[in-house]
Amino acid sequence: MFHHAQNIPATLIPVSTLDRATGATLKNKPRVLSKGTSAIVKVTLRGGTMSDTTSASGITRVAIEPFKDNKDMGRVLLRRSGETVAAGMLNGSIV
Repeated sequence: MFHHAQNIPATLIPVSTLDRATGATLKNKPRVLSKGTSAIVKVTLRGGTMSDTTSASGITRVAIEPFKDNKDMGRVLLRRSGETVAAGMLNGSIV
């Protein structure tokens, strides 16, 4: 996950695919997400980071907020091997 100037190792779990026009759920727990698909995904940050985001206790800290609260801090890019594969907004709960 790439957020502002931080590269954060993350694992993605697809939750559901969405209809782009209506936002309605098309399929729950899809196995893969194809190009051009809108989806809800669960992002889990992994231990050990590529940039300085780990505190002394070993917990990964990232300054993010839901998109509805702060439009700049609520956007992320998902990158793999230096190539952007997805862009998104953080909605819902952040734990």
